[in-house]
Amino acid sequence: MRRPNTKTISLMNLKYLLSFVVITLLTNIMPCQGQNLIVSDSLLMQLNNTRNKDKQLKLLKELSDETGKWDINQSNSYARRGLELAQSMQRDSSEAQFITIIAHNEYFLGNYMESLSLYLSSLELYEKMADIKGIIGVNVNLGAIYDRLGDEERSLEFYKNALLELNSNGQHIVLEHPEFKTVLFNNIASVYNRMGDTGRYL
Repeated sequence: MRRPNTKTISLMNLKYLLSFVVITLLTNIMPCQGQNLIVSDSLLMQLNNTRNKDKQLKLLKELSDETGKWDINQSNSYARRGLELAQSMQRDSSEAQFITIIAHNEYFLGNYMESLSLYLSSLELYEKMADIKGIIGVNVNLGAIYDRLGDEERSLEFYKNALLELNSNGQHIVLEHPEFKTVLFNNIASVYNRMGDTGRYL
């Protein structure tokens, strides 16, 4: 009796899995978009009906986060409005958050140099405020951008900065997200691997 071709079976299973994923996405994309629009419309209505600047900041942050799920350009528009307002109010925390959102969006739009410049600006603010979570997050993102640009040395520099900060002051982050350090180690190992140094991690 012939043994079944495992390669054929694997390909069939993969084809079925991909078909299932596509069908699932197609059946859920419209309801999800509809829900997103309802949420964003509600937030926009609240924004248009308030003159309280603190509430405006909060709503612009929520709008930029919400629309970022399905319209990056719209998210950028709200984030830039929020950034302008935060700067006029001299709110470093909100300013850093909005710059980080814009940097994140620009990365996914493929504008890596713009994203890089923005992340460096937000890093200065997070360091000024001694915001450990912000410092670690931005260092990781800078590592990812330099990795994307093919600058392994700079990528490692920022990944290691994140790891150093995590080990020194970020114990609460490790407790909340125990997988984070593993991901960071894997990122560092991946860079070393591409540099041909497969036995080195740190």
